[in-house]
Amino acid sequence: MSSHQSLVTSHSLCATEKTVSPLFSIIIPVYNVAPYLRECLDSVLEQSFTDWECLCVDDGSTDHSGRILDEYTAKDNRFRIWHQANAGVSAARNRALDNAIGDFVLFLDSDDRLLPECLKRFNAVASDTDWCLCNVHEMTAEGAYVRLRRRKINALWERCDFSAEIQSVDLYCVWGICFKRKWLNDVALRFDTRLTVAEDTLFMSQALLTANRIQLAGDWAGYAYRLPNQRGSLMERNNQAYLLSYVQAARWIRSTAISSEPVGRRVLAFWGQLLCACVTARRWSAGDRFKIYREQQPLTSEMIACLPKNICTVIRIAICQLTQSAGCPYWLWRIGDACLGGIGWTRDTILAYLLSKRKI
Repeated sequence: MSSHQSLVTSHSLCATEKTVSPLFSIIIPVYNVAPYLRECLDSVLEQSFTDWECLCVDDGSTDHSGRILDEYTAKDNRFRIWHQANAGVSAARNRALDNAIGDFVLFLDSDDRLLPECLKRFNAVASDTDWCLCNVHEMTAEGAYVRLRRRKINALWERCDFSAEIQSVDLYCVWGICFKRKWLNDVALRFDTRLTVAEDTLFMSQALLTANRIQLAGDWAGYAYRLPNQRGSLMERNNQAYLLSYVQAARWIRSTAISSEPVGRRVLAFWGQLLCACVTARRWSAGDRFKIYREQQPLTSEMIACLPKNICTVIRIAICQLTQSAGCPYWLWRIGDACLGGIGWTRDTILAYLLSKRKI
């Protein structure tokens, strides 16, 4: 066994040999984030609530991220480190989750940070729920806070409330959320390693479909998120895997969500709109977007059909009906895409509706 492997093994054993399990397991997947990694790990060390373990998986980093992790686990055996060949963020998170021993699990991206009171605050509210959400700060590459993603209410939701309140739940990401580990294991919830992106969104959709009780803590922030355009996120790249991963995830959600159940219909509608947004994104040329949109029309239309019948939907469909008088040729689709680009879901829903009626 190499000295490097010995170091990893010895410190992992130190953590697992504790007679009492820690209350929190913090999971950090790591890949080539050396400029931000110390700030992230220091935010764990600075927690006012100290009953935690931190599981870090070095997913084949080619910079010195791995050496930084070894440095921290040598200083504090609450850090448990694994080094592995690159397998993706889902595999890294799953490995840590399979080895976690805390009562609660938090996911922390390696270029983000926890606020000092995060664990203390979660400890006060998370015990009676499957998972609990807090507010999130957005920050620049330099770490300056620029905006607070605010959930305006404090609420404890039972499953019967989910369909009405889903708009308050951020289904795009797993950070800023405290999961009960027993619940994750009971429902066998893990990240799908087949996806290159959208793994967070699929995980959260499945979490919503299987949860029975959710706590929303809207009066405090516990997490700071570095904005994607500040860190070269995969979300900003122009590659086809981005779209195809969302399409595949949407198919899996369609096969598992119960469309007759209110929360299932809302999740399906969310994915229909999300799929629309992906295939109309400006990273694609107009011709490619049109082609991809038509190819995914049956899937998108089925999910959009689950949209709630409220005044916004009525207005959007009315707009669609007006455009049908011109038969909505390709040139009109392109003009609508340009004009409605800033309206987000309205544009996407209009396009999905026209596709469902086979007008384009």
